[in-house]
Order: sequence, then C-alpha cells, then structure tokens
Amino acid sequence: MQGSQFKSRYSRMGLGFPSILLMMGLMAGCATVNYQAPSKSVTGEYLAGRLAVRTNDLDSAARSYATVQAFAPGDTSLAHETFRYSLLTGDFETAKRQAEKLVRVGKGREDPLIHLTLAAEDMRSKRYKAARTQLSLLGTDNVFETASFLMRGWAIAGDEGPLAAIAHINNPAPDAFTGFSPLHVGLLYEKANKAGEARVAYQQAFVTLGGPVGQRAFTAFLERQKDKAIAQEVNQLLAQQRGPMRRVGLRNLERLEDGRVSRDYANTTPAQGSAVVLYGLATAITEQIYSQRDAAVEAGFTLRDPDLSQPMALAQLAIAMDPEFEEAVRYIGSINNVMEQYDVAIETLSRIKPSSPYYEQAQIDIAGAFVAQENQSAAINVLQKLVDVDPEAQDARLVLAASLSEEGEYERAVEVLAPSIERLQNAPRADGWQFLIARADSLVNLDRFPEAEKDLKQALTLAPEEATVLNYLGYSWAERGINLEEAFELLEKAQKKEPRSGAIIDSLGWAHFKLGQYDEAVVNLEKAVSLEPSDPTITDHLGDVYWKIGRQNEARYEWRRALELSPDDKLKLVLEDKLENGLTGGVDDS
Repeated sequence: MQGSQFKSRYSRMGLGFPSILLMMGLMAGCATVNYQAPSKSVTGEYLAGRLAVRTNDLDSAARSYATVQAFAPGDTSLAHETFRYSLLTGDFETAKRQAEKLVRVGKGREDPLIHLTLAAEDMRSKRYKAARTQLSLLGTDNVFETASFLMRGWAIAGDEGPLAAIAHINNPAPDAFTGFSPLHVGLLYEKANKAGEARVAYQQAFVTLGGPVGQRAFTAFLERQKDKAIAQEVNQLLAQQRGPMRRVGLRNLERLEDGRVSRDYANTTPAQGSAVVLYGLATAITEQIYSQRDAAVEAGFTLRDPDLSQPMALAQLAIAMDPEFEEAVRYIGSINNVMEQYDVAIETLSRIKPSSPYYEQAQIDIAGAFVAQENQSAAINVLQKLVDVDPEAQDARLVLAASLSEEGEYERAVEVLAPSIERLQNAPRADGWQFLIARADSLVNLDRFPEAEKDLKQALTLAPEEATVLNYLGYSWAERGINLEEAFELLEKAQKKEPRSGAIIDSLGWAHFKLGQYDEAVVNLEKAVSLEPSDPTITDHLGDVYWKIGRQNEARYEWRRALELSPDDKLKLVLEDKLENGLTGGVDDS
C-alpha cells in the first residue's frame, strides 16, 4: 500500500511528468477526438466544427469552419470563426486573410485580435506606420492596451531608432501597466549601444517580470560585456533551478569557460521584440488563470476547464513574427498538452532542436503526451534515449524513474537514479531530495526498506521543511510501527505546512490506525477522502478503519469504490481479498 499511496503524492508534488504550466499543474478535462464531417453537406461541416470546438480539437474546428465559410463567403460570423480557429492553430496566412476581410466590412472592432493580427503582419513586413495604426485600434482592455503600448514602441524603433522607442516606453499613461517595460528597455538600450543603461534595465527585468527571456537576455548581455565574474554568479544561480533555465545556466557556464560569447537577443528586431511582448502577455495571463483557479478550488468551488484561447492566440502571433522563438514554441506545445491535443503537442514540441536549452523539457513534455495516450513504452523510449546521450539530463532521469516505477520496473528505476544521486555528493541541488525520495519509493517496493530509510533520512537532511519528505518518512515509520513518536512529529509538521493535502492527512490517519487509535484515525481518513476522493489507497484506508470500528457495510462500500478507482495490481488483489474475507481480526458483522 505504501508504494501505491506514494505514487499519487509523487505526481502531485511535481515528481511525475511535468506539464506547462507544469509549472501550473492542471489538465483540461476534454477528450481528444479527430472529427470528420458526418456528410459532405455544409450543415454537417458546421456541426463537426461545433463539436470539435467543444473538445478542444482546434485543427478540426479550423478546417470545418473554413469549408463552411467557402460556401458562404459573405457570412461575417463564419469569417470570424474561421479567423479565430486558424489563428489558434497557427495558420497565420488564413487568419490574416480573414482579418483583412472582416476589417473591409467594418467588423474589425468586434475582436481586438483582428487588428493585432494585422499589426503582426505589418511588423514582420517592416510596415511600421501601418502597424501603429492597427495597434491604435485595439481598444482599452488591459491586455491589449499593454500589447499596443509596447508594440508601438518597437514600431517606433523600426522607423526612428531605439532611443525614440525608449522615450515612448518611458512615458506611459498614468494608469498603464509597466511591469514588462524593463525587459524591452534593456533590449532597446543594448540595440542602441548604451551598455550602462541596458545593464540597469536588464537587472530590473531579471528580478521582476522578465521571465525566461529576461534571464537569457541578461546573461547573454553579461557575456558580451566580458563581465565574467557576475555572469558566472548569475548562471550558477540559474543552474540550481529545475527545468529549462537550469540548462541555460549550465550552457552559459560552459561557454564562459571556453571563452565563447552568446548572441542571444544581441540585436532584437522590431518583429522579434513584438513577439516577446505577446509571449510575455500570454504566459502572464495563463499564470493568472491558474492562480485564480487555485484560489477558487481552495475555497471549495468546482470549476470548468480553463479557457486558454486568448494566451494561445497571443503565442501563435508571437511565432508568426519570430518563427524561431523557442520559448513560444514550447509554450504552445505545453498548452496543447493541457488541452489534451497530444498529437499536436508532440508535433509542436518536436520542432525544438537538441541544441536548445528547452530540448530536455520538450522531450519530457513529449513523453507526458505519450503517457496520456497510454503509450508508456513510447514515453520511456523518449526519455531513455535522452539520458543515454546527455549526462546533464537530470530532470529527464527523475521523470524516467517515475515512469519505470509506474510500470513496476523498480530495479531499473533504482539504476536510472543512481548517477543523479552520486552527483549530489559533489554538485548539490536544491531539489536533490526529489531524487532520493524517488529511489526510496522504488526500494520500498523491492522490500529493501533499510536502504530506502537511508535515502529518506538523507532527503530530510537536505530538505527538513519539505512536506513531501516529512510525510513519506513519517508514514514509513508509522506503517512499520517504529520510531512512532518521531513519526507523528514529522506528520504533524507536514500537515501544518500543507493543511489541505489529502495525502498527508491520510498518512496521519493511517499512523493512528496502526496504533489502534481508531477514533482519531476515522476523523483524519474521512477528511482525507473528502480532499482526495479519487485516490484508491486513501479510500482503501478508510474502508479498513470502518471495519475496525464495526461499520462493515461501509467498509465494503469503500473497498468496492477503491476497486473502481483503478488501483495498481497489488492493491487490486488486496481489495478483492478484503471484499471476500474482510479484515483479519476485525469486528464481526453480528
């Protein structure tokens, strides 16, 4: 039970396949379906388009609406739908043609994205005055006001030079949002060969809303300025992170040692700068959406799947202006994973080259798409190939171990993690505890608890305040009836850190159960099930305590429900035995 229980925690704590926003941790609930029109009729195509929209199948929606619109070229509502779904799928040429048509018939103001699309075309075609005209028509929505203001700055740079653009950006309206401005001011000052001013702006962007672009731009700038000491310090900080920025830091450190200099963001064009504007807005909107959802879920609300169409459209426009914009490509691939459009996600993420610092994370996301398609072997192959050729692919090793563990290949998971754990001795990582916890999980499943306990204690030394570490070590001791006083201390500390974690509350309840403290156990386990109703192990635990306090009918109900929650094979056998024989030593039904 311990192994299966931990797997749910393992994924919830970010140790399984990270998706975007991954960094955000939620998945949409719509199924992926490839639709074909039920007939060759216009009506059939229209209905197919509507159905595709409901399931996030944007490619099919775009094709269906384009087909219907060809039968009724004068229908502006169909033109708008064709525009929208063409843009969302990255078919910029079709989106542009429909946007031009809508503007000609006076429908441009109905959707700011129409004028933004035409402005993007003008920016990439170096028609900067025309772009400024389109941008002036975006309206007063905060998102589009910010886009308009910064992109007009880049259009000014195209016509009048970077210093004129900086003057524009440094003179915003009184109520304008300026959080993204430092990054663009830094890019423009460097373009104007004003190194001192660029450094100040880049530093501000690095610690505020510059995001991954700001971090890459600043470190590249330091290299070009031959500021090796500070560049090493900043990149060492990046190298301690998980994810793509760790790879940025490692590659930059390697380049510094070789005496090479990065050309990233060295001479940003107006189109590239505008792409950075839209990408920054897209990621900020997505983060806000998920932050608000987290707050709503915390308050007990049930929510529909998030609408990510606006940030997706902004990111697609960013790629239209800068097709090599790696950050935006990976973002769109991740969004498609969230929307359960896995084939599109795999195709998009495959565009990221091995030379990119985003390659490892893109391969992890591709593996995640394969897992979602129940093609675990393909996911494992993707990750295994990566770790075989790239000794620095430590994040991929962690995810590969999780995948192998899910398949019951515990010995192989232990082997995969061994090099990463050995590296921790000479190159400690802030997230090093995750590798130790992962190996401990596989060792527990191999009935090698003394070795697992050693890893868990080391993880606790590395991360004494991490709830996952506290929970797993405390649960392990309580499960075995050892070190009970310390086990309860660890579990109670974990619960204080994450009071709404069903997994942690379950551990505390199970510890009471193992001590025969059934009244305390039932309170905790009922709460845990209310927080994690789809966890088969927690549901199984609740059944056990119900049996012990004489509520056998309810116990069998919970065990039966646990069986319906797709437990692993080991737990499934245990549940089937309980349903037939009850718990040894339980209270008799009579």
